[in-house]
Amino acid sequence: LVGRNETVYTWRGTIPAGGQFAVKNFNGPIDVRPSSGNTVELRAEKRPKGGADVTDVGFEVRKSSNGDVSICSTQNEDSCDGDHHSDNGWRRQVTVSMTVLIPRNLRLRVATGNGALSVEGAGSEVQASTGNGRVHIGETQGRVNVSTGNGDVEVRNAKASVRVSTGNGDVDVV
Repeated sequence: LVGRNETVYTWRGTIPAGGQFAVKNFNGPIDVRPSSGNTVELRAEKRPKGGADVTDVGFEVRKSSNGDVSICSTQNEDSCDGDHHSDNGWRRQVTVSMTVLIPRNLRLRVATGNGALSVEGAGSEVQASTGNGRVHIGETQGRVNVSTGNGDVEVRNAKASVRVSTGNGDVDVV
C-alpha cells in the first residue's frame, strides 16, 4: 500500500491509448475531468473524523501487463479484492475525496461504496457505480454504464449507448 502517511495522495502516470483507468473508493466522492495532455492524475484527500487517523487509509495501485492501471482506497488491512465493509462500518470514519484527470482516449471505470460520482468530458467509455450517491455523466464519446443502489442519475450528451440501473432514484438521460 502507498500513501498511508499522507493526508493528500497523488498518483500520475500514462496509460496507452485505448487502455483503462479504474478507481475504487470505499467512502467518498469521485470527480473526473479531462486532462489537457496524455497523463492521468489522481488526487485523493483523506478526511478523518471521530477517532480515525489518515494512516487508517492507504492506496493499492495495480498496473497490468497491457498498461491498464487500477487504484483502490483501502482502510486498515482491507484488500481491493475483498469486502470494503468488513469491520462493521462503525470504525470507518475516513472519507476519501478523489479528483481524477484523464485523457479522453482512455476507458474509465469508477466505483465508490458511498458517495457521489461526477464524470464530465472524460474517458472514451465510462462505467460508473455507487452504492449510495448521485451520479452525473456528461459529454462522453463511448458507451456509458451507470449503476447506483440509492441515488439519482443524470447522463447528458452521451455519443453512444447508455445503460442505467438504479435501486432507488430518478433517471434523466438527455
